[in-house]
Amino acid sequence: MKKEKARFSLLGLGVRVEENFKTHYFWLLASFYAVCLLWSSRLLASVRPNLDMYTLRLAPDISGIQPILSITGEILATILAISFSISIVVVQHAASSYTASILDMYRRDYLTLIFFFYYVGSLVLTIIALQFSTDLYLVNMTLVTFLFSFLFLLVQFFHIIDLIDPRNIIEKAKKQCIKDVKSIPSKVQAIIRSKKRANTPERLLIETPLYWQFVFHNETTLQNPIKKQVLLINDVITKAVSRREIETSIRGFEALSKIIESYVAIRQEDTTSDDEFLQYAYNQLLSVFNMGLDNKDAALMQEIMNTFKKIGCSTTNIKSLAHSGPNLTTNLVMTHIRNLGRMAIERDFFDASVSAIASLKTVGITAIQKTRGEGLASHYVLEIGKSGVQKRDWYVSSNALSALRELLCEAVSARIDIHSEPTVILEHIEELSILSIQKGLDKNTLQLSLFPMFPEFSIQKVVWIALRLKNEEYPEIETYPREQYSKNVLSRLIQTIGGIAIFSSKQHSPLTLGWVVDCLTDITLLMIKEKFKALKEGYKTEVLRVVTILKTAYLEIAGYSFDNEWFLPIPGEISDAITSIAVFALESQKEVTIECLDALHEMCLGMIKRDKLGYDVARCAARMGTIGAFALSKNESIVVDKAVEMLTDFDKNYLQDSPSPQKGEYIGEIKRLYEHFNTEYVMMEETEAFGSLYKTIEPTNIDSFIKLYEQKQQHTPRASRRARKRILG
Repeated sequence: MKKEKARFSLLGLGVRVEENFKTHYFWLLASFYAVCLLWSSRLLASVRPNLDMYTLRLAPDISGIQPILSITGEILATILAISFSISIVVVQHAASSYTASILDMYRRDYLTLIFFFYYVGSLVLTIIALQFSTDLYLVNMTLVTFLFSFLFLLVQFFHIIDLIDPRNIIEKAKKQCIKDVKSIPSKVQAIIRSKKRANTPERLLIETPLYWQFVFHNETTLQNPIKKQVLLINDVITKAVSRREIETSIRGFEALSKIIESYVAIRQEDTTSDDEFLQYAYNQLLSVFNMGLDNKDAALMQEIMNTFKKIGCSTTNIKSLAHSGPNLTTNLVMTHIRNLGRMAIERDFFDASVSAIASLKTVGITAIQKTRGEGLASHYVLEIGKSGVQKRDWYVSSNALSALRELLCEAVSARIDIHSEPTVILEHIEELSILSIQKGLDKNTLQLSLFPMFPEFSIQKVVWIALRLKNEEYPEIETYPREQYSKNVLSRLIQTIGGIAIFSSKQHSPLTLGWVVDCLTDITLLMIKEKFKALKEGYKTEVLRVVTILKTAYLEIAGYSFDNEWFLPIPGEISDAITSIAVFALESQKEVTIECLDALHEMCLGMIKRDKLGYDVARCAARMGTIGAFALSKNESIVVDKAVEMLTDFDKNYLQDSPSPQKGEYIGEIKRLYEHFNTEYVMMEETEAFGSLYKTIEPTNIDSFIKLYEQKQQHTPRASRRARKRILG
């Protein structure tokens, strides 16, 4: 491992050395030339005569040197003429290929001027050496300059390539623009200092931050230079887009985002929403986006979305006028992203619209982290998601729900008031989920976004965050607020998931209902296991609400299944879920267990006449016996009596009203369940529910409960009570 780190560090050092050399190669060559020029001059001889022997001599004597100097002068004159012509060609190419405003950049290019004066100086030095050819030092200096002229010619060749490279044009414009942006505050202060203060009120007004903001936004000369550079970059991007040069376009977008980030950095305390420069920059990006739409360039549109994402994240640093939540500038960026996403989806560019959703999510999360408010992010994600549903594209709606889920998790992590952002986001999740179910997109949309196989990527993540906030270390004084916040979050979350469950059952969507039931069961079991310090009732209300939701969903989907004589596994899954809740709540919340028995009893009675074969409703009733057997193993006599009473009442109604009563089916089902979970291989999700507790009870508990039930059927209350006392010991 150490050798690998050392190797990577050496590689990194080599890369940095190479980059520095490329950046400063001209100055290294110029320094070397200056050393050689001084070395060939009279410098050493003037310092000490005996050092003259170390002077650099390319020509040991001056005999026959004039022809060489003449040829040198001709070559230098030719190089000067060619270099000047090439520079003109480069300028013409840049002006015609990109924009005429680039000429100002070339006019300020100091390296071109240095090359020009170097060759002119070399030619002048050669002419002087021809006139004074007897001066050996002057001749050597001329020859050194001549030899270095070829090296400088090579450097100029690379420099010309850099001049016509659009990526370097963008980089230079970005650096100049950032430099101009950073100088704006000092220019504003200079303008303020130059103002004449006629009286005391005017002097006090000038010293306020509001006056600084007034000058900043209304003095047009301050923003003109940076607008000019932004226009230059946008012109280069536009030409690159027309030529499908995506790399150049990406470099331009990165430059614009960096420029806006530096601009935002100088006005973080400025709450003004109407910013002329930002709107100008946005308009440039929007014009390029329209070109991408016309050219059907999805990659370009995605890059523009990412650019707006970076801009939006940087604008969250601007101070907001509200107590919490992002400023209006951030909301404006979100509005632009929303508009672009909807434009893309109208033209069937679904990948681009998904990029808009991802950008809104990132900006919203950043806003929550910095301002404790997501602004308009969830509203706009919902709009794009609904547009995706209308287009019947599950990919867009699935990503929209995933983004809403992540925004919700971040809002809960920040402990934002449940009645603000979390509630709004949950309402959006429910609305988009219901719309997806209506359009038949729930199979992919909801499974991939809210109810995937892995809980860490599902809506259950919100529960984990709420429980973590409740259970992490904190001062004792925070106990009640944290527990209450956790309770509020889970209550509102269950209301949302319950709404999806009820609607999916009414729409007869068994797959979606199955995912929702599994999610509700997992959440409920987590709530039952939680301990509380301040709130003694804990999550009891929420657990009872889940039981009611499951009961309602069962009555709807089971009735549909029986009426159409279709076998659907989901009714059995719901009865298993209620049984799991009842068993896990047995020790700490017997009221919940009794409520589960009531729910199962009502479910069975409601389906007796509709179950034409009589098997399914009998198997559902067997769950009451299962709960009774567990209660018997825990010596919970109240629950045992309730289970016996419910099962007996069901038996009476079942034998009377069922079209095909199966005598003793539910008794046999109780025994089969025990054998199934103790002797047969079962899947992991089954063992995590009530089946995992079957190994904690003895077979005698099953038989004892059945005996109690049979005693109850004999209608001898005294004998039944004696039997229960004997069994309970």
